Amino acid sequence: MNRTAQDESGSPVRLMACVPAYNNPFDLERLLDSIVDSTRKVDLVFIVDNSEDGYLERNQTLVARYPDNFVYYPNRKPLKGCAQAFRIGMEKFLELDYDLLLLLDQDGLISPDSIEKYIEHRHEADLLVPQIRNIDPNSPKKLGLLPSKVTGFAKTYTTEAEPGESVIGPNMGLLINRKVVEHCVYDDENYLVWFSDFDYGLKTRSLGYQSRYMLSLIHISEPTRPY
Repeated sequence: MNRTAQDESGSPVRLMACVPAYNNPFDLERLLDSIVDSTRKVDLVFIVDNSEDGYLERNQTLVARYPDNFVYYPNRKPLKGCAQAFRIGMEKFLELDYDLLLLLDQDGLISPDSIEKYIEHRHEADLLVPQIRNIDPNSPKKLGLLPSKVTGFAKTYTTEAEPGESVIGPNMGLLINRKVVEHCVYDDENYLVWFSDFDYGLKTRSLGYQSRYMLSLIHISEPTRPY
């Protein structure tokens, strides 16, 4: 059952999700279905499509089958990639009256109660980093965790992060408070795709914002299906 998240005062907490898409409509459909099946409603699902011609039309037709709060945006600019999609999503987020921004990944899906838990824990940090389960087809229970511990400007990816620890995590499943987006956006159209998540984490940390690794938040990364 979809329910609108409520703040302690009873006023609604408005959540927007940004979904970069690229070519593969099968993976996109799997992610969007998992959002529909969530126990809490996402107020706006903003799909930024970086696909090549042909796939743009297929993905647009796919998104049209979903509720009206699933909004399709074709990115026809020369620069593509997740960083560009998130920059466009952040700009849209700031134009609208939403409280939280959730960055998702076409290659993954969310567990049914993840949105509910994001809302529940939203006051614990400015950015919430989920547990990421990489599903290996040869080992379905394999767990892969990729938050980053930072020393100076060096980074290491580790599976040793503790719940509640301050980390920099991948953009996959990252929940960001509105005040963070207002002060730190992907504001450069020439942003590189690789390590843009790490760079964003460093920028927010330099501005004094705190991120926390939350074991109860789960984002599942599935193998990409052929298309």
